[in-house]
Amino acid sequence: MSLARDALSRGTRSISELAFATGYKSESAFSTAFRRVTGSSPKHFREASNRADRPAPGVPGAGGGVTRSGQVTGREGMAAPSALPDPSVSS
Repeated sequence: MSLARDALSRGTRSISELAFATGYKSESAFSTAFRRVTGSSPKHFREASNRADRPAPGVPGAGGGVTRSGQVTGREGMAAPSALPDPSVSS
């Protein structure tokens, strides 16, 4: 999955291409596995990575993004509430 995260961050391949390149029989199966590992869908991970590459207006490097561990961060660099595990869901 780390290779898939890197490829999604760079935006060099489609999610479908990544699914088949990593051995999944469908994009859906890949997306489900990716979400279990990272807590984010491949699409949202890519979008968050792209936002991280663009600094907030007037504040260099202040945009939110995704950490190396796959955690989505807010503009202040702290974990965004939507990226935190839901305490009402047992593991």
